[in-house]
Amino acid sequence: MAEYLDQVARETNAESLKRYLEEDRPGVARTIAASENASKEIFSTLFTHSSLMVRVLVARNLKTPPDILKVLSLDTEVAVRDSARFSLARLGRPKIIEAPVEKVERPVEEVVDSIKKEKKKNRKKDKNKNKEKKK
Repeated sequence: MAEYLDQVARETNAESLKRYLEEDRPGVARTIAASENASKEIFSTLFTHSSLMVRVLVARNLKTPPDILKVLSLDTEVAVRDSARFSLARLGRPKIIEAPVEKVERPVEEVVDSIKKEKKKNRKKDKNKNKEKKK
């Protein structure tokens, strides 16, 4: 399976990517969502994908058209909204040719996990506040 996904990741033809996506195999949508070779048509399909991770990857992809990023910036999931807003901001700024310090971005899964943990923590705080109000 990993070899198949590597093959999808190396694909440069947008029509071939579309065919891979139509096969609906595990991991393909994620791989294509992160691809720089995906077409606007593919992004138009993926930005409404049921998988949170696929939408986050579309939102993080700087090849995603700005109109799709604007829609994703209104997504119900915080990770998607924030990723889309960040990408829109990056598209509006000039690219840095040489970064002064190398940055290591956290993997998408790690970002989503931290957001989920934060949401859980906030829900517990809200429940405790409601209990105190009732007393």
